Amino acid sequence: KNLLLGFQYGGLPSINSLQSIYNFQDKPWVFAQLLDIQRKVGKENFPLIEQNYYPDHRDMEPAGQFPCIFKVGHAHGGLGKVKVENETAYQDLASVVAVSGHYVTVE
Repeated sequence: KNLLLGFQYGGLPSINSLQSIYNFQDKPWVFAQLLDIQRKVGKENFPLIEQNYYPDHRDMEPAGQFPCIFKVGHAHGGLGKVKVENETAYQDLASVVAVSGHYVTVE
């Protein structure tokens, strides 16, 4: 991110806009853009996997079916991802989110 900010600050030209690269750094931001498209064209025309976003652990209550997938923070390559089988495991992982200081998405 720091390098990208430096490119923007220095006016470095790029094939893809630096704004688009910056916007793709956080998956919840990208998913929110996809939700905007879905609202415009309809769920039937633009289906998405159900996903919930939590900025922290405070409001985390199981909202869907199990198993579900926790994705903590902006990790990539399978890091920060956990399969949750039941409500007890969900609550246990919510406590991990509490000490992580990161947002979490649940699919």
